[in-house]
Amino acid sequence: MFITESPPKVKFVDDLTITFTNGLALPITIDKESGDKVDWDSHEHAIVIHKTAKVNPDGESKTAPEDITLFRSHIIMIEHRVREITELTPNQKKEIWKLTQQEIGGTIQ
Repeated sequence: MFITESPPKVKFVDDLTITFTNGLALPITIDKESGDKVDWDSHEHAIVIHKTAKVNPDGESKTAPEDITLFRSHIIMIEHRVREITELTPNQKKEIWKLTQQEIGGTIQ
């Protein structure tokens, strides 16, 4: 028996749901392994979230890095969850990306 692919990689991400005083909720996923981080104490009146550039499923392009500043006076609640993710193999990612593009192409008239 030959093993052609490595076992799937499992990682953990932090999901934050930030609820503002106007009732809107902002869900954010923090992937610490990719370099995302939250500065809770960098400023006494704000929370700064640093998101790094990530590779898109097509494997060719990246999302832009971003910094998000949230003012504490506008926040009424922060919900935190830890989620386990099993990463797909490169072949699985390509196949799912192709299927997604086909579905999107079929819905646009």
